[in-house]
Amino acid sequence: MARWQTLQNFQQRSGFVRRLNRKFLKYVLNFLCLFVFLCSSTFSMRPAPTESAVDLMKKPSDFVDVSKLDPSIQVDLQYFGEANFVGRKINGYEANKAFLQQGAAKALIAANKILEKQGLGIVVYDAYRPRRAVDEFVTWAKDPFDTKTKKEFYPDFDKMQLLGVYISGISRHATGRAVDVFLYDLCDENKKVVDMGCRFDFFGERSSHDAKGLTEEQTESRNKLKTAMESSGFKSYDKEFWHYEFPKTNTDPDVFYDFVICEEEIQMPELSSIIKTEIQGQVIY
Repeated sequence: MARWQTLQNFQQRSGFVRRLNRKFLKYVLNFLCLFVFLCSSTFSMRPAPTESAVDLMKKPSDFVDVSKLDPSIQVDLQYFGEANFVGRKINGYEANKAFLQQGAAKALIAANKILEKQGLGIVVYDAYRPRRAVDEFVTWAKDPFDTKTKKEFYPDFDKMQLLGVYISGISRHATGRAVDVFLYDLCDENKKVVDMGCRFDFFGERSSHDAKGLTEEQTESRNKLKTAMESSGFKSYDKEFWHYEFPKTNTDPDVFYDFVICEEEIQMPELSSIIKTEIQGQVIY
């Protein structure tokens, strides 16, 4: 009888131990699963860094002065003067210099070489554009009382309608990889700008590549420019025949600079940082 009770007690204890082991093993497995999930979530759900402080005023080492690389490329920055849609000299433009990221600059020179064979040259109306200039455009567009340039630049729009269509708070020009260009006649002693169908920064249908009502010569000039630019690696923008963008060569987030366009590289003490942002979804010009 005693032996039977001892055996029974042993079996009960063994069953308890087995149940305890199974529970312990279950807890261990659950803990491991939770640990793996948390670790993977930490890395997979952590957002990519989209903001970092960099020196606002320091021109990047790979930004170059286009006219120094190819003097035959004319530079006539429209925002350095008053002949633009705002009607005044724009903040951040202290010199008539076209800066571009090195890859974009080389591509622009290649496009210019193609056009030279056709008796044409490139004139740059805008290249790198400081962030502060973009901010000034937005401020101007939100002012309903300043309409002095409406007849010349946006006759078919109210100013507020320009926001989000032609004017945005972020511009790829600030990355140094976008450029606005027209053509000029190499055979003309005054280097006259070619008639492209409408003026630079005209907000309306005539700015589109496939605009209706253009003459055969105007259409041909736009096509020559587009062919040369795209053959050199640029991408066109449907709404503005003059706007071209050079693609990035890496996967780094876009950096929108704000250094002043000037004759000499200077440091501006009141400004010290810019936003480094990766554009996701739509393309902003």
